[in-house]
Amino acid sequence: MNELTLLYIVCADYAQAETISRALLAERLIACANLHPINSLYWCQGEQTTDNEVVLLAKTLAAPPLLARIEARVRELHSYTIPCIMQLPVLRANDDYLRWVRENVDVE
Repeated sequence: MNELTLLYIVCADYAQAETISRALLAERLIACANLHPINSLYWCQGEQTTDNEVVLLAKTLAAPPLLARIEARVRELHSYTIPCIMQLPVLRANDDYLRWVRENVDVE
């Protein structure tokens, strides 16, 4: 059984987040994406930096081959040299939602 997982992907802007989301959805790698504007503070080339970015939260299944395909696709579409692509465990989800994700993600 493939369990639900959440991917946390930071994008340069809304357009990039939407482009990546639509590609992952079209390829049935994810079932859903939520885009959230954020203000990021981080180290870049030895200096502290602040940027407005967009977090893409993607709902998908925790199948290793699927996650590898998602990471490869995000890297193809992303503008950052080192994009943030993190997998977050989902401790629980209602059965109907999990079933819906399974129906809408192509694990093969």
